[in-house]
Amino acid sequence: MKHWLKYPFLFILCYCSFALSIGFTENRLSRNCYKQVNYLAEKIHTGLDRELQSRYPEGFVFSHALLALSIIELSEKDRENFKECHRAYLLQSLDRLCSNAAKSSFPDHLTLRYGAFYSGWTNFVLKKFLKASISQGLSQQEKFADIHNHLSQQIIEAFESDTILETYSDSYWPADNLACIASLDSSAQANILPAWRQHLELSSLTLIPHDLMKKEIRASSQALSLYFLTEIKQDSSVLAMNELFLKAFRKKRLGVHFLYEHMDGSGQMDVDSGPIIWGFGSVATIMNVRAQSCINENSSPTFTYGFLNLLAAPMTGFKSKYYLFKQVPMFDLFMLWVGVSMLDKV
Repeated sequence: MKHWLKYPFLFILCYCSFALSIGFTENRLSRNCYKQVNYLAEKIHTGLDRELQSRYPEGFVFSHALLALSIIELSEKDRENFKECHRAYLLQSLDRLCSNAAKSSFPDHLTLRYGAFYSGWTNFVLKKFLKASISQGLSQQEKFADIHNHLSQQIIEAFESDTILETYSDSYWPADNLACIASLDSSAQANILPAWRQHLELSSLTLIPHDLMKKEIRASSQALSLYFLTEIKQDSSVLAMNELFLKAFRKKRLGVHFLYEHMDGSGQMDVDSGPIIWGFGSVATIMNVRAQSCINENSSPTFTYGFLNLLAAPMTGFKSKYYLFKQVPMFDLFMLWVGVSMLDKV
């Protein structure tokens, strides 16, 4: 009997080692990212986007934005394995981002029509697409360039009218504003960002509030804000702000970097935080992996990514990969977007 007990133990040991090591080999990580794209694109384009909208206020737009951004970045970092089906997935998500269905969940009477979340994320995705080599020569390039120019002009004019933009009526989310700013060209960013920072009373010794009305600092939105700040090249306070952020929220456990969602370590959850366990936020911990990959050029939190990969019970087939028994697709999207950010760091 004891002789047979070692086989399940060896299987579990091999499985854990394989899952934990995913972030340490570029080829393997890239293959896994493509498999995630295959799975998620098929699901999202056949109704999952609308299902996510029923779960989250911005689920439709966010799912297509994260999928599109992941495919764009993956195409730039691993062109060899990029196929025409991936281009088709990307173009379909871009079309849906620009559709009336995407806009229908957002108010059209604000200073910035449809608000900062929709305009910022959509325009940011279009900017990334138009800068990527895969957009060159496509018949759709001119159409998406026109939409990007139109949205950029709307965002610039809105910031000229209001220093900080609404996402919904009387709801101000600074991370959404940073998405708007990051979606613009460098000259527009240089004109807008100083006044925006001054309005929020930001310095290198302050963090960005989750909600302007409540002034609460939360790790999930702070990690996202730091990522967008890395995309705004004029901002030189990222390193100092990141150091302050990690000091306030990060807790290291056996090489894994966990992040508290709230400064006091409380377990109050909502759609932005995702599940919180012992005060540690799932979205904050995942998003921080991407933020640190972008901020620290010579550092990649590979072990944390590997731990999350292990914890989420990955199921990998010949052409697809999914997590958590297909029950939490938003987690799959975050893991994909985070995974592609690490491809040039391993």
